[in-house]
Amino acid sequence: MFRFVKIFLNIVILIPVFVFSRDVRNASDCSECHSKIYAEWKTSRHALSGAQANPLYAKMVAWASKSKGKETGYSCKRCHEPIRFLNLSSATVEQIANEGVTCDVCHATKLVSENGQMWFEVVPGNIKFGPFKDALPAVHNFEFSAQISESSFCLSCHSNSDNAHGVTFCSTGDEWQTSSFAKNGVTCQDCHMPGTEGKVAPLGKMREQLHSHAFYGGYSQEMLNDCAELNVRAKRVGNSVQVVIAVKNHTVGHALPTGSPMRMVILSVEAQDSSGLPVWKNYYQNPLQEDRQAVFMKLLQDKNGNAPVPPWEAVSEKFDQRLKADEERTLTYQFTDTSAVSIQAILNYRLAPPPLLKKLGITDEQYTKVSLITKKKVTID
Repeated sequence: MFRFVKIFLNIVILIPVFVFSRDVRNASDCSECHSKIYAEWKTSRHALSGAQANPLYAKMVAWASKSKGKETGYSCKRCHEPIRFLNLSSATVEQIANEGVTCDVCHATKLVSENGQMWFEVVPGNIKFGPFKDALPAVHNFEFSAQISESSFCLSCHSNSDNAHGVTFCSTGDEWQTSSFAKNGVTCQDCHMPGTEGKVAPLGKMREQLHSHAFYGGYSQEMLNDCAELNVRAKRVGNSVQVVIAVKNHTVGHALPTGSPMRMVILSVEAQDSSGLPVWKNYYQNPLQEDRQAVFMKLLQDKNGNAPVPPWEAVSEKFDQRLKADEERTLTYQFTDTSAVSIQAILNYRLAPPPLLKKLGITDEQYTKVSLITKKKVTID
C-alpha cells in the first residue's frame, strides 16, 4: 500500500513538469497560474502586435511587401512576430506566432548579440526568467534576470531603425538615452509597466511592486492624459489679439510622439466670442498645410517631395518637429477680431494621418480616434 501511494504521488508531482516541459509555450498555458498578468497582456499591444490581431500592421506589411519586396515586410515581422525569429521548430512557430510578443519572448529568453544587435535567444531547460530573486514556481524552472528590468531589454525592439536609404524612422532608444529620464535611472519599465501591490500567482508571496503587463503607451488614454502641458497667454495689442502658447513634454522620457513616424500630436487653437462660438482658428481642415508649426511629428518624404510617406518609401525627412524629452516649445499667433473674448487650446494625439488610414481602408476606432492629451482655456486680457 505504501509503495502504491508513493508511486501515485510521484506521478502527480511529475504531471505538471510533463505538461509544461516545452521551452516555449502558448500564453494560455501561463494563464493557468498567472491569470491577472495574462489578462493584462491579452489586451496589450504586445498581444495585438501580429498580423492576425492588428489590421493596421497587417496592411502596412502587405503594402511594404508589394511596394519593395518581401524582405521589407520581413524586417517588420522581427519585432511584431518575434516567435518566427527565435530558432524554434516550425511546429512551435505555427502554433504560437500569432500571439505577437507572447510571454515566452521575454520570460524564456536572454539577450545576446546577434550581428551587432541585441536579440532574444531561447534558453533550454524549461527555464522562465523574472525580476524576483526569491520566486519558487511549481511547474517550471526559474532564474532571476537582471536584464528583464533594464531598458536594454525593451530597446532590443523599441530602439533605432533605419530604412534602406539610411533614413531613421524610429529613434526611441537615442531619444531616451539623451533625456533626463535616462540620466536619473528611469527605465522603460518604470513608465510603461508601473508597479502595484500584488501576487505573481495565487500561491506566491505578496509583492510591493508587481509590474503591469498592460504595456501602457500611445494606445492608452491613461498614458496620454496630461503627458504634455499647455501654458496659454492671450492679450490685446491694438486691434489684434496676440496668443502665446508654451507646449511642454513633461512626463515622456523620449520624443512626443515616438516610434512609428505615422504618429502625430496636433495643437488646435480657437478664439471664441462671448457665446462660446469660434471666431478664429489656427487651422480649419489640414494643419500640415495651414499651420505646420502646430503638428508635432516626424514627417518623411519620398524622392518627389511627397509627404507623409511610409518608412520604406522615405528618402529623407521633411521635418522632425516632435517634442523632445523635457522640451518646452513656444508658438505665437496673432489675429484681428474684436469679438474674441477667450482662447481655447487643445493638444490631441493621432496614431496615423487620416488620409493614410483611408488609403488602407482602416475604419476601426482604435486607430482612427483622436485622443485628448490636455486642453486649456483662458480669457483674453
